[in-house]
Amino acid sequence: MKSNARARRNFSTKPLVAAIALALIAPAAFADNGMPGGGLVVRNQPNIEVNGIPLPGNNQIIGLMNNATIHDKLGGVGTVIQWGSPGVVDTANTPGFNVAFGKSISFTAAAPSSGFMNIDLSGNLSSIAGTINVGPGIDFVIANEKGITVSTFATIVAPGGLSLVGANMNTIQAIDAYNIVPELQMNFAGSSPVTVQNGANLSGVGNYLLVAGSGAVSLTGSTGSLPVAGVPIFVVGGVGSDFDTILGTLTVNDTGLVSAAVRSTAPTDVTIGLGGFADPYDAKNLSVVANGNLTNNGNLDFMGASPSNFL
Repeated sequence: MKSNARARRNFSTKPLVAAIALALIAPAAFADNGMPGGGLVVRNQPNIEVNGIPLPGNNQIIGLMNNATIHDKLGGVGTVIQWGSPGVVDTANTPGFNVAFGKSISFTAAAPSSGFMNIDLSGNLSSIAGTINVGPGIDFVIANEKGITVSTFATIVAPGGLSLVGANMNTIQAIDAYNIVPELQMNFAGSSPVTVQNGANLSGVGNYLLVAGSGAVSLTGSTGSLPVAGVPIFVVGGVGSDFDTILGTLTVNDTGLVSAAVRSTAPTDVTIGLGGFADPYDAKNLSVVANGNLTNNGNLDFMGASPSNFL
């Protein structure tokens, strides 16, 4: 509103010219296709293309439209993309990794054992309300130290594994660890809540599901909306850890006893709401590590679970 007022004062003798100028500027400045915005590929730059077209400057992903496909034409390594990256101007989309309701984006690769880590630098929570389709053999990561919400209407298909990480992964050490190893080195500080709402469709997630954050972590869903039986689910509430995105294994590493690296830890309450009255969720596939209170709002079948699943 202030900029409009200044425009009227500066062009008080020509109000019509000012109005036309503002009308021309507004669509570009405030456009939002509901897709991820301001992307900068920081690892595996030469091999990434969008809808079969090389990236501007060999590393920028801007102007995404609905049903866009981001493709790794080589595969075999971890691709790291910073969304809402400073210096990347995207007039078509709001900076950050968001997928609005009714929108869809796909990630594919020419070879298996590939991965995409999407780091949201926008300073705002990542909101997933639309559809994300990930090709086979690809592990898929969304990381945002401000938090992540996967809403009731969202669908994520990721047969190679899905990680939702509310932590700062935008360090050279964390980026290189994912790009080369590939491993998620998770440090938690402050509040980075991660929420998967009831109704979100994760039935197409394979290999593993990792939900990790700090402050508050919530995973809710019926059996039909969760990964199929046998796919392990890891919930990490503020406990410094390492996660192998290929093998799908979690190493608690907040004490320094496991390796030389120490992962920071933050107080976090975890809420689990899996299964319903007539469809209990088999807890032997669920592992929870929490630095705080653990609340069960669902119907868990503990018959096949071990106490070591819940720490």
